Amino acid sequence: MADPVAILGIFMVGASAGSALSYLYWRTALHRYRKSIESACAEFNRKEYAAINCKMKALLLCRDPETVGIVSHLFREVGVETQTCESESHVLTRLASSKFEALVLDCDELGAWPETVKNTRAVPPNQGLPLFVIASGGRANVAASSLDDAFLIERPLVVSDIRSLLRTVYGRMIRSSQAYFRINVEIPVSLARPAGRVLQCSTLNISQNGMAVITPVSLDTGEVLKLMFVIPHTDVVVSAEGTVIWDNAKGKAGIRFECSSAAAQARFLEWLHDHFCIRLGAQSVNPHINADRKPVRAELS
Repeated sequence: MADPVAILGIFMVGASAGSALSYLYWRTALHRYRKSIESACAEFNRKEYAAINCKMKALLLCRDPETVGIVSHLFREVGVETQTCESESHVLTRLASSKFEALVLDCDELGAWPETVKNTRAVPPNQGLPLFVIASGGRANVAASSLDDAFLIERPLVVSDIRSLLRTVYGRMIRSSQAYFRINVEIPVSLARPAGRVLQCSTLNISQNGMAVITPVSLDTGEVLKLMFVIPHTDVVVSAEGTVIWDNAKGKAGIRFECSSAAAQARFLEWLHDHFCIRLGAQSVNPHINADRKPVRAELS
């Protein structure tokens, strides 16, 4: 009769060998998949990285040339471009058509400025952006007591105080910009529909939780998909669940997605953050800078 211990030993050796072979098989398969994706990316035009749309902008509602000059200069010091409007309707139109990292309202030039503040804060994609309110006299006092989530700049103007205020709020502007940041890059992505074949697509741009893709067929708005892509120049495969949010019926669609793996998501966000910093020209930017959300007075001269 065979020795039971010997039989058990042979079984364990066989099981270990089988596990090792399975591991090697799947590791090889993943390696081949990554190589195929990287090969598809080999023709990626690196000039696309120059088209990353993360330039920070501030919108300024003011008609006083001196104030516009001072505010624009100080925003430029922290790398933020200012764009000027002269009416509330113009501001609302601009907010609805472009992403900004800050909004500056000169309340001395607005009749019903509390209503204007309310209206501007309701316009996507700019809800919650840092708001700076310029005011003097009684209006400054009212603004200080009624705007709990705004930064008050009080006339007469003091340049040094405004400069200090902007540096304090800079971290919040960075976070606002990064939350909306997307990079124009072509990454192969596989889309699995609930029924039918897997679609081989490529991204036009990608953000923290969304992508625009080129598709061989039209997708249905609201359709739930499984998607997979490899973070460029890494071994990280990202699996996610996506929802189609738009399709133009001409081979392009927008998908909102959520990563299935926390580890893969962390690597993806790290990769995206690196390119955000490169484009911003601020590798040492600390996105965790504290920003006081209460009104701050700055006498301007």
